[in-house]
Amino acid sequence: MDSRLNPMQLQWLQFYLHGGEDNRGRTLAHIRSQRFSWLEGTHDYVQWLFPLPEASGANQQSPLLTPALARRFMAHPNAESELLTSLDCIAHFWGIVRRQLHFSPNELAGEQEPLWCCPASHNQLRISRVLGCLSCLGQVPIAYELFNYLVNRLRQHGLDPAQLEAVPYWKGASTREPLLPDCAPSIEEIELSLPR
Repeated sequence: MDSRLNPMQLQWLQFYLHGGEDNRGRTLAHIRSQRFSWLEGTHDYVQWLFPLPEASGANQQSPLLTPALARRFMAHPNAESELLTSLDCIAHFWGIVRRQLHFSPNELAGEQEPLWCCPASHNQLRISRVLGCLSCLGQVPIAYELFNYLVNRLRQHGLDPAQLEAVPYWKGASTREPLLPDCAPSIEEIELSLPR
């Protein structure tokens, strides 16, 4: 296995953990502080907040998550908290609040949920990316609980998850194998630990 990182991956580590910049000169703090209109209308930041092993069609200048990059990232003492802060930022934008493994509507849900709780939207693609990144970086329980929350909210809004194209992608993303298999429980272990 090649443990070397390419320049973009090294730039991503600096961006996420040391106040560096993305390919557009933005810091992590700058992106997290943006207004909802910016988060909705800008399409090349989510790939830096939530990288995947697959290339992005929306931002060719974004890092690819590899086992070597995941290992370097997760070895940093602030990695998990930074990743979850990014999750909380985007969740707030979608009208969701997270408390540990529990997700619920926030005070803005009535305004923000229509961005994703609808038959189709680009935010549903973003959700797939967020769930996939969380799973790849060993946050499978959080990804799985977020997936369940999203599906339940769709139902509460009168939408049939079985009829939405995004839902199978969400499920697949939330159950991806972590890039570092020793850092997360299996889906079977998670399902066994959930309240019935």
